Amino acid sequence: MLALASMAAAASGQMFPMGFGFPNIVHASTATAWEQDTANVFDFQDTSIVPAGWFPAIHQTSIHTESMTHTEYSQTTEYTAIGYPCMACGY
Repeated sequence: MLALASMAAAASGQMFPMGFGFPNIVHASTATAWEQDTANVFDFQDTSIVPAGWFPAIHQTSIHTESMTHTEYSQTTEYTAIGYPCMACGY
């Protein structure tokens, strides 16, 4: 009986929705960096040489100073874009 009832029912079908397109992905970024460092040096040397006998004494004094500063700046900009075909079938 069930078989007969199922054969008597109307036949039907369902269509699936379809989609087609070109999705795009876009990325943009900017980075900025600033760096500064400083180094200071002070060097003091004092030397005396007194030889035996009638040779004269030798005396030397040295003072050395140095100051350095380094500054660095950088900026980076990046842009990326991609597009691709896409087809969807069904839900």
